[in-house]
Amino acid sequence: DDRSAVLVDCDSEHSAQLLKDWTRRRLRMKVTLEDISHDVAVVADLANTTPSLPPDARSIAELGSRGILPAVSAPPSQTALANAYRLRRWELGVAEGHAELQYGRSLPLETNAEGLYGVSFEKGCHVGQALTARTHFRGVVPQRRLPLPVAGRVSPTSARHAPPPAG
Repeated sequence: DDRSAVLVDCDSEHSAQLLKDWTRRRLRMKVTLEDISHDVAVVADLANTTPSLPPDARSIAELGSRGILPAVSAPPSQTALANAYRLRRWELGVAEGHAELQYGRSLPLETNAEGLYGVSFEKGCHVGQALTARTHFRGVVPQRRLPLPVAGRVSPTSARHAPPPAG
């Protein structure tokens, strides 16, 4: 079989909209787009103990490994691992998902995407590229998400994300 597949790790709240948008934009390309989220699981392993997982694509060693596995191969309880992973991301200032990235409202540079290999200034054409490149080369990013040390205990269930004020 000469077919190849690409799996996309995206926010589950917006996977249906992403699939709809990509289907509309594929034009005459001979590709099949489908949601297989019920067959797979995104797994993160901060300790790098799962040999089948590659290092996290954002190239930050402290994020461990992360990948997409068949749902039947995923560890049975991901809740504790997901909470530990979320806390590590927050400690490192790595935003993820719609609530943290605010799709359509925030710029890639505001979410540190250039340091996480999410933006290339060498190639490509993407929506917002001119604004992103201009902001980068001028060296002035209007706002940026950064980790903030907090005294005391914070858990994913007690911490709340508040979007920045408009303006």
